[in-house]
Amino acid sequence: MKKIIFYSNDCEYCNKLLEYINKYNLNDTFKLVDIKSIKKIPESITTVPTLIDPNLNQPLLNKQVFEYLVNFKYFNNPTNNINFTSTIENPKIINDSKAFQNINNNMIINETVDFYNNNHDNMLNNMKTSRNIQTTKLSLLLRNKKLN
Repeated sequence: MKKIIFYSNDCEYCNKLLEYINKYNLNDTFKLVDIKSIKKIPESITTVPTLIDPNLNQPLLNKQVFEYLVNFKYFNNPTNNINFTSTIENPKIINDSKAFQNINNNMIINETVDFYNNNHDNMLNNMKTSRNIQTTKLSLLLRNKKLN
């Protein structure tokens, strides 16, 4: 189903919109309806331009129509659409001795925790030492400044 644009030739913005549609050859994409050419204007048309796209849950009005058209070139662009498949293929990964180890997992976890704790303690001690050195240097500088 085509998208419908309601417009009026008396509206400056509608005329700019029509120029844009012609310039980018979008005439086949939209059904253009001049509100003066129809007997009864639908209740949902309260302003022009108004675009009705069956894929949207509400009509687009005024500036929204222009924004829609400016971005229209990106719709259904194969580079930004993701194709979903209903099933996920099994990758058939072969177990390999380097990727899979059948040893006591508790031993590995304990070694990892010990390594983390030791490194963490060393880092904290280094930070404390650095802070103490900086504090001492700052104190000396402030003392020297007062003497001068």
